[in-house]
Amino acid sequence: MLSLTRLPFVIHDSMIYKNIEIAATEHIIKILASFKQKQVFLAFDEAKKFNSATQQTLQTNRVLQLHRDKLLYIKDWRAKEKRT
Repeated sequence: MLSLTRLPFVIHDSMIYKNIEIAATEHIIKILASFKQKQVFLAFDEAKKFNSATQQTLQTNRVLQLHRDKLLYIKDWRAKEKRT
């Protein structure tokens, strides 16, 4: 897909990968990592489920990692607001 488009990037959210087998997802990550002239933005909830080579690829190419206690924004969007 990336080789067929002039788009400079692709963005995938973790929801895309939830219904794809782990081995297939690892193969997709390997392919995406091979594109050096494009930017790839991936969001994963469970990177630990991948094999060590895939985890290393993600680690090497990672720019930002969020955590339960390390949020991107000040507001915690997971917190439900009380209605008055």
